[in-house]
Amino acid sequence: MNPRFLLLLLIWLPTVCGKKYKSKITKRTRFEERLWKGMMSNTGQNQGGFLVQVRSAGPAVNVCGGAYIRPLIVLSSASCVTPFRYQSSGSYVATTTFLERKSFFFSEIEAMVIPEDYVFQRTHYDIAIIKIKVPLAGLLTEFIQIASSTPMDDEFLYAYGWGYSKMQVRPPSEMALSTPLQKISRDVCLSILGNNRYLLGQTAACAYQPESILDCVYEAGSPVTFENKLVGIISTGFTCMNTSDPAVYTDLVQIHKFIKIKLETSFFKGKTHKFS
Repeated sequence: MNPRFLLLLLIWLPTVCGKKYKSKITKRTRFEERLWKGMMSNTGQNQGGFLVQVRSAGPAVNVCGGAYIRPLIVLSSASCVTPFRYQSSGSYVATTTFLERKSFFFSEIEAMVIPEDYVFQRTHYDIAIIKIKVPLAGLLTEFIQIASSTPMDDEFLYAYGWGYSKMQVRPPSEMALSTPLQKISRDVCLSILGNNRYLLGQTAACAYQPESILDCVYEAGSPVTFENKLVGIISTGFTCMNTSDPAVYTDLVQIHKFIKIKLETSFFKGKTHKFS
């Protein structure tokens, strides 16, 4: 394992800080009072109360990652949720933070918004804005704030997941995992992609993955964080089976305005909700 990745993992391993909110989230919960404070605020082995799973209904379950940003709003990957977008009855969002093992909470999906410019299995505008029917319960459940500025090249980010993209090597983990990614410039990413450079959409960004497949965590729809902010959503097209490929994610800083407009006009039209 790369020594720099190992050092970062040792520094950021979650510790038992006893963080537990006094009440569950409601529609009236103030966003700024329930924000994730970063890796060192996690409780036990949890990776943050904002990390969720988006799961389809039916026997062949699709599992996508997601980021909880408001009482009724989750962000995920359009590529991951599109297969069950129009059959969302019974599909739901579930928490991944537990006070007791497997005591997760969930809420059914009410609606999804996907950009008109999005093309299935491409990385341009690979974002899904999901509205759930009721807020996610749980005393560890919390929101994460979208970053206002893009991290510099070579900064270390964090990706989250369960290992579904490397099931040929190891079964998925029951507990959520995280791994560091080193951000790279668009030019470097295009050079690595070579003949596959067309896969990198204008709203996408890249990072180096860990060298070892065992250290890689790459789930479509899962959050990418920098410090205590949300900077991306893992996109489609790449897996942990070839870690020489870059990790590609939707740059949320770049499309923050789009998300804000869609939230205020699609889900909360005529109401007083404002999103910064």
